[in-house]
Amino acid sequence: MLNFAAPAQKLDSMAYYKDRISKYLDKEKALDGYYALDKQGIIIYASPEKKAQGEMEYKVFWEEAAQLSNLFRNRSIYEATQLLIRKKDNHFSEDKGMQEAVTANDIRTKPLPGPEKPFAGMRIAIDPGHIAGDMETGKIEKKYIDMPADPASVTRKKPIQLVEGQLNLETALLLKEKLQRAGAEVMLTRGKPNETAFGITLEEWIKCCSRKAADSLFKIKELDEKEYNFLISKAGKKEMFRNLFRDIELAERARKINNFRPDVTVIIHYNVDESNTGWKKQTEKNFVMTFAPGSFMKDELEKPEDRACFVKLLLAPDLENSMSLCSTMTASFQQDLKVPAAGETDAAYLSANCIAGTAKGVYLRNLSLTRQVNGTLVYGETLYQDNVKESIRLMERSSTDGNVQVPVRVQEVAEAYYKGLLKHYFAN
Repeated sequence: MLNFAAPAQKLDSMAYYKDRISKYLDKEKALDGYYALDKQGIIIYASPEKKAQGEMEYKVFWEEAAQLSNLFRNRSIYEATQLLIRKKDNHFSEDKGMQEAVTANDIRTKPLPGPEKPFAGMRIAIDPGHIAGDMETGKIEKKYIDMPADPASVTRKKPIQLVEGQLNLETALLLKEKLQRAGAEVMLTRGKPNETAFGITLEEWIKCCSRKAADSLFKIKELDEKEYNFLISKAGKKEMFRNLFRDIELAERARKINNFRPDVTVIIHYNVDESNTGWKKQTEKNFVMTFAPGSFMKDELEKPEDRACFVKLLLAPDLENSMSLCSTMTASFQQDLKVPAAGETDAAYLSANCIAGTAKGVYLRNLSLTRQVNGTLVYGETLYQDNVKESIRLMERSSTDGNVQVPVRVQEVAEAYYKGLLKHYFAN
């Protein structure tokens, strides 16, 4: 594993953290309008204009790094952000609300691991990406493969229909069972096909909650009047999903994970070839990759919660710990799935939006969950669903122990995740 060690001397801190920002957080070298470093700590500004006026949002002192980790572990991202703004340039010890947030401890009793229960005492959160359990919902999410049969093709005599949300869920359920057998306490952000992190379907959420959500966002000026009126009067399922539900539901996933206070979070996805437009045909490409937090783009510090996450990733060990886990997991994917790791030129978004990590196939990327989830995480993208071989494998279902029809390839992916976790935490 990587060892995280902040500099021992305050005089070294400015250079150390400046290097961390450049190496891990500022993808385009365009974020310095939102912060300043001095010998004491990091000063955050709400905008470049506020920085020019010398009007800080708040300051976090270098020696408060460990307390900052506890702040995010003990409060929601919104609450942690508001506490930081309230304290301004005071120390944590000078604010009663802050003191309560940074001194609370996780007092659970942990059983000791053993050969039969290697994960005993560990809390593991699993997030099965997306929501779809059928083709209709998959098309709303735009996360599906629908290839017609091709009599002239050797490999596509039958139609290929895949829904990523269902593959993610099947993988998560298999991994959950393996980890529970090994002693872990496991939490899934969703547990049924078409179920969202709210415990209801998208359709149910639209009926019961969309108007309230739109009202709230309009009130805080996250929606303008035109956007608001469209959502409450004209938007269909697809527009409601993309313009309102998606970001709110991702925040709910992060909330559930952070409330569970896991030792590690596993975020499960399957990938596609981005250049295979429409995914109506098979591709020869096939890669594995993992994402850790980091790599903010120039316009991604405009919200106060995002700035707070930036500070958390700068000062806390989450980034290094996640990158270390991602390295082990990517190696497990390559070995067990026999799929190569993606290089920086193998997908446009890897070079455009990501910072390369410590091993091939590991990238820092500022996704909603990599940013909002606290602690160590791995965001996995195993194999390409539209690959000429993988698409066929993912259509071949067979019984598992519970007589549930799951593709053998999905079972292999779940095993690769399990072995990756095992190697990372118990290799020595």
